Amino acid sequence: MTTHFVHVGTTEFGSTWVHPDRITGFYIQKLEGQGGDGTFGAQLILPQGVEHLVDESGKKAFWPTFEEARMAVFSLLNAPADAGPGGAAAPVGRPGALMPAVDPVSVVPPRRRLTGLALIRNEHGDVLIVEKAHRQGTERFGLVGGHAQGDEAASVACHREIAEEIGLRIVPGRVLVVHHMPAAGGVSEGVSVVFDCGTVPADQPLMPPAGELVGYRWLEPARFAEVLAPYQVWCLELALSAASGGPVRYLIGHPNQDGAL
Repeated sequence: MTTHFVHVGTTEFGSTWVHPDRITGFYIQKLEGQGGDGTFGAQLILPQGVEHLVDESGKKAFWPTFEEARMAVFSLLNAPADAGPGGAAAPVGRPGALMPAVDPVSVVPPRRRLTGLALIRNEHGDVLIVEKAHRQGTERFGLVGGHAQGDEAASVACHREIAEEIGLRIVPGRVLVVHHMPAAGGVSEGVSVVFDCGTVPADQPLMPPAGELVGYRWLEPARFAEVLAPYQVWCLELALSAASGGPVRYLIGHPNQDGAL
């Protein structure tokens, strides 16, 4: 009897293979800062947590519309490949028998997004900023870091994202800022935790992943407002203050909103 597996995710610790019957749910996420149809990713709910759906090369897969992302998940669930660890990955977009229509709201993602962000500076005091390929405007730029997966601590997510985004192994230090962003514009409520991740030489080679990041830059604090969104400037300036001995701050919303702390 052949055991069927599909390739659903890749991390720094190896690839994730799972029997389709072990996938208990999914949700489709529209990435922030997109116009029109935007860019959509799919996350699968597994017994061990949440995994991004990946393409044949093991990189996070993205689709231009919600329906294409949903069809890719249905195809994966209904057309398992005769493969396993070490075998060929199942293509995520191939035709397959469709499941009954699923209301995407019925499979609810975590109510709050948890994000781990890294404040990394060089010897000149500049801050490491990455440029994201799937966002627009000032939302394209931000600190190294990303969303936590299921049951993953913000510090663990920060450590993992540093390795994924720039190829370095840095253990996050103390918390500098906690930033609570209420839900707005179809984006769910989220909490970002900024960690002090020390200094890296300005000439240190970094390895941003092709497709997910356009590149990176070292940004002088005096130029934050030229590049970053206002809420990012607010958060970063207070993170730098905390890193220099100031208080750790808990922020709410945007700096120009009533109730911002």
